[in-house]
Amino acid sequence: MKKVFALVVSLLLVLSLGLVVAACGKDNGNNPIDDKSFSVVDQAGRTVKFKYQPQNIITLSPSNTEIVYALGIGDRLKGNTTYCDYPEAAKSVDKVGGFSTANSESVTQLIGSNRDDFVIFAVTLHLTNGTVAKMEELNYKVVILQADSIAQLFDSMRLVDKVCGGVYTDLTIQSLEARVNAVTSKITASTTRVTIMHEVYTGHTVSGASTMMNDIINLVGGKNVAATWGTGNNIKASIENIIDANPQIITMVVNMGTMLDGTLYTEFSSNPIFSVMDAVKNKQVYVISDDIQPSRNGPRSVDVLEEMARILHPEIFGPPQHSQN
Repeated sequence: MKKVFALVVSLLLVLSLGLVVAACGKDNGNNPIDDKSFSVVDQAGRTVKFKYQPQNIITLSPSNTEIVYALGIGDRLKGNTTYCDYPEAAKSVDKVGGFSTANSESVTQLIGSNRDDFVIFAVTLHLTNGTVAKMEELNYKVVILQADSIAQLFDSMRLVDKVCGGVYTDLTIQSLEARVNAVTSKITASTTRVTIMHEVYTGHTVSGASTMMNDIINLVGGKNVAATWGTGNNIKASIENIIDANPQIITMVVNMGTMLDGTLYTEFSSNPIFSVMDAVKNKQVYVISDDIQPSRNGPRSVDVLEEMARILHPEIFGPPQHSQN
């Protein structure tokens, strides 16, 4: 009889324990224990909450598009901008407008009622121009990626991985980091700091402090003369500023207006007013080709870093491969 009683008590204890475990596996809203909700802090310091990992992606900038493909999740990209042309597969993705002119109606057509299945990757420009506010009014999930340095680029990639789960995240980042280290390890305290100015658009619009190009210039042993003129990529430099700074090297991009008709390069090479400058006298004015896209702060920024190292220090890294002067 005692054995039967002991068996009954044991069974009751097991049953009670099971009920307790089951109760602990639900919150006050009766949600199951396999709740997949999570949150991230994006690169604008905003907290974005998700019910589960979104399987579909929309990017509002070419740099974010390139990050998605580099992490091996390009097949989940459902929308991007008209400027997203790399890699080749990005061209055939549905377009939701231009870089600064994302169309909320086009986004809505793609997302429909599946708000939790989508994430939109934007940049800080989309905060200031109201795009993010419009998207969030529609209850869409928007994550800001803003890489103004190589280190922040890797943070951007890890953030995309945290939201979406990258296929090649570790492999990609490790490979890029190794390439960066291969350059920076050769820059020592005794390396001559070459002065340089980088033009991003017509009218002598240059890269100042707090930009990817400024970070790259510092990493490869250069000194950005425009770093003291202001921050960002929209600094308007006067001719007097440029001549007084007298950079040893001038670089410019081919795809952002400066070289669409060769005007800027011709101005430096032909205008007598610039003939007194070291960069002009020594034929150190370079046009960087668009195959490495120096104006996009994405994975190819490492290509730009390697090219800038060759431009500034050919004695260490060899001649430029993606530039002409």
